Amino acid sequence: MKYLQKIIIFTSLLLIFPMLMSCGIKNTSTEIAKESERVLKVGVLGPFTGPNALSGELIQTAVKMGFEEVNYTIGDYTIELVWIDSQSNPETGVKAYRKAIEEHDVQVGLLNWHSSVSVSVMDVVAEYKIPHFFTLGESSLVNRKFDDDPEKYKYWLKGWAEPDALNSSYVFAIEEAIAEGDWNPTAKRSFIIAENTDLGHSFSNSMQNYLQESDWTIVGTAYLPIDNDDFTAVLDEIQEKDTTLIVIVGGTFMLSFLKQRSQADITIPTITSILKSEW
Repeated sequence: MKYLQKIIIFTSLLLIFPMLMSCGIKNTSTEIAKESERVLKVGVLGPFTGPNALSGELIQTAVKMGFEEVNYTIGDYTIELVWIDSQSNPETGVKAYRKAIEEHDVQVGLLNWHSSVSVSVMDVVAEYKIPHFFTLGESSLVNRKFDDDPEKYKYWLKGWAEPDALNSSYVFAIEEAIAEGDWNPTAKRSFIIAENTDLGHSFSNSMQNYLQESDWTIVGTAYLPIDNDDFTAVLDEIQEKDTTLIVIVGGTFMLSFLKQRSQADITIPTITSILKSEW
């Protein structure tokens, strides 16, 4: 939470204000309360309802804390927050973002949670030329879309590295533990569980490549809905296949999985993806 709060303050002071100054701000009656006071409407994108609402709630809290630090003021602009609820759904996110621009005069955007929402909303941001900062959608699909047309998508500023840039560290740590005798698996057999989203597939594909390069066998994969809450079948398969390492990436369902793994007395080491507020 503290980390995200600092990001918001840093982004607000060093990015939003200078870019808006270079782009210009429309002078309308809804934007200027007085001659000397201007209002900057900042759209905050996140899953504020739906299966990852807890992540959305913590994003909201961090954003409020961040702007409270600067008294909701940047230069001579007063900040007004507009919450854009994606509900963890790309189509819903697009509609909500478009509505925020057209009906609530949002002039700049901040944050996001899901890669799939990022990929879709990038087009809305490009259409309206709205700068959007520090999105947490990390899938390589976001990178590829940007690379296809950097001029068009220059308004979308990604704030988290793609899985392939980070996942090698997980495998490096595993191999170090084995080499130093801290962990002695009976075999190198890994099972990967991922949410059935852009992020889930990107993360899973990357982990499979790194694990196989280190002589691990991928004994199974499971791609599940983001609101999945029953892992009975998956846990049975994991045990049947003599798995020695579990890898999981997802939102809310990671917590459900870990609880059910514990209830089933399964002690197989498990790698989970980072930055998941549901913990």
